[in-house]
Amino acid sequence: MNKTIKTIVMAALCLNFAAIAQNSTTSIKPIQIGQNVPEQLLENLHNYSTDPERLSCFKGKLIILDFWATWCAPCVAMFPKMEALQEQFKDKIQIIEVSYESKDVINSFLNKYSGGKYRKNVYISGDKILKKYFPHTFIPHYVWIDQSGKARAFTGASEVTAQNIKLFLDGKDLNLPVKMDQIQKYDWHYPFFEQNRKIAKANTGQFEPYKKGFASGFYVGDYAPGIDSIQRITLYNTGILWLYQMAWGFNKTSFTKARLQLNVRDSTHFYTNASGQELQNWMENGNAFSYEILFSKGKDKSAFLTMQQQLNHFLPQYEGKTEFQNKLCWVLMRTDSTINLKSKGGPSVQELTFTGAKLRNVSFKNFFDQLDWKYLQNADLPVLDETNLIQKVDMDIDASLLKITDMNKALAKYGLQFIKANRSIAVLVIRDRKNLKK
Repeated sequence: MNKTIKTIVMAALCLNFAAIAQNSTTSIKPIQIGQNVPEQLLENLHNYSTDPERLSCFKGKLIILDFWATWCAPCVAMFPKMEALQEQFKDKIQIIEVSYESKDVINSFLNKYSGGKYRKNVYISGDKILKKYFPHTFIPHYVWIDQSGKARAFTGASEVTAQNIKLFLDGKDLNLPVKMDQIQKYDWHYPFFEQNRKIAKANTGQFEPYKKGFASGFYVGDYAPGIDSIQRITLYNTGILWLYQMAWGFNKTSFTKARLQLNVRDSTHFYTNASGQELQNWMENGNAFSYEILFSKGKDKSAFLTMQQQLNHFLPQYEGKTEFQNKLCWVLMRTDSTINLKSKGGPSVQELTFTGAKLRNVSFKNFFDQLDWKYLQNADLPVLDETNLIQKVDMDIDASLLKITDMNKALAKYGLQFIKANRSIAVLVIRDRKNLKK
């Protein structure tokens, strides 16, 4: 395998590595529901009308701490909702966004995202204290602190609603489900399944239901540190759809939303709008699995084919296959080949966020691949690269990587444009298996 991939992914939740790193070393005792929140917890508070140093300055208000990060799509997707709630309840509540990231990183993001609409949000930067008092693994994470300064609820995004806030302010007992997302440690340097840790045998595939207490993610690469003669593909606590996308993608084709065709009676086993605890419940209810296959070095293509066969065996109610179909696509093309995009050299820099990209001496193909599967995975049309750019480039894209129309404006100076055109492309089709006995 030419390139090792080490990526952790979550749908509707983001794994907060900063929180995980600090939790193992902190001496601060976490606050439990019903306990008073210590006074001096408001370091690096920005955009509030005064400069409160103590939590008591907010007494009489419901405080909602919103733990987030600029790279977390579900967190950012909550911005409009949180702004609307703050406006609706005005001085009865105070929503405070909390991030471990620096003020400069946050301000840069807020100034660019959605035209700077949320740059006046009240937030705490460089947090090192609150995340210890309120430990969590996944973000967004919400802490509800009542008018007297007591912690009352730890929730996910789905519980943060106008109805719940109104009931809370009216003194009603909500009994909100506690967001329980502390995970067991899994060292992805080694196989996920215990049997595979004991015996490094090629052409071995294992498949098991959702394993409670572990995060979701995948790894493709060496069997273990120092052992590269055996390779492995590991997907743990992964949704059914992602299993199929990985198996049929061969690590080359991104079968994003626009390149998928579900011909199934019940699509709820593949898609969900749930978040937080509801998402975990959905995954536990037969909608997420773990899969791992070991294979000899250089046999990755056959390993993916084996993975396809085994998925069709382990999930006999479905059948997955690729078909070529004529589709309207967003095709990235060079509109001016006289513009020299070749890098000037120097250190390699690839910084991608929702609000833009900075590329220095990096492969254009690597940039496009990440753009395709990460930022444009929900694009309305399939996305293709027909630039034939194989060299390393220097580029600055000051535009939302989520919106092709915005990117086109920024790409124009480089002689690049996304253009709609019909192409015959591979589509991943998943259908109910017809020959199942009723």
